Amino acid sequence: MAEFRALCKLVRALRDIEAVYTPGAYLTIFSDYHTFARYISVGSGDYLQYHFGLLKLIHRLGADEIIRIENFSSHDEFKQREFSDDFEYQTMLEELYGDPAFKSGLDSQIKACDDMRERYVGLKTFMKLDQDLVIKYFSRSSRTKILSNIAKGMMISGEALDTFLKAKYPGALRLSIHYYGVSLSKRSRKIVVQLANALIAA
Repeated sequence: MAEFRALCKLVRALRDIEAVYTPGAYLTIFSDYHTFARYISVGSGDYLQYHFGLLKLIHRLGADEIIRIENFSSHDEFKQREFSDDFEYQTMLEELYGDPAFKSGLDSQIKACDDMRERYVGLKTFMKLDQDLVIKYFSRSSRTKILSNIAKGMMISGEALDTFLKAKYPGALRLSIHYYGVSLSKRSRKIVVQLANALIAA
């Protein structure tokens, strides 16, 4: 299983850090399922099965103290509210952490900014493959419109998620399983170098 092999590598990395840096390090796997539930065609039952499956793997690796799995319900403002469906998490996320100016100016930004356009096109391309079974019977123009709306919606929700994560996990080094283009990968390398320098200085 790919998840098991990935977790094995992460545990080894965390143990290596622990061996040379006394405070050690821990990993938080934060699920963005509720952020994009409207767009990914995955039911809550499947999500929960996957969630608890990961917990079992982490326990099997003896890594309960260094790897945590969290989602919005781990935090008070979401925990204290009852939701009738998973889509409501996304609505509340955008209400609490969204940027109305980003949302209203998104179309202009996609036209004017290379990085934004790259993100938009990248999301459309990724979701075209991800949602192929759902949208393949629509006309070409309908598929194009659906993918455009999905990409823009994910960008708006993603912006709110970024703000949420910065507020809840200050100082965390954020990693992703997805490739986000050359410009962002360069920024990621800078962050790793800065982290390494900070560890050396400590």
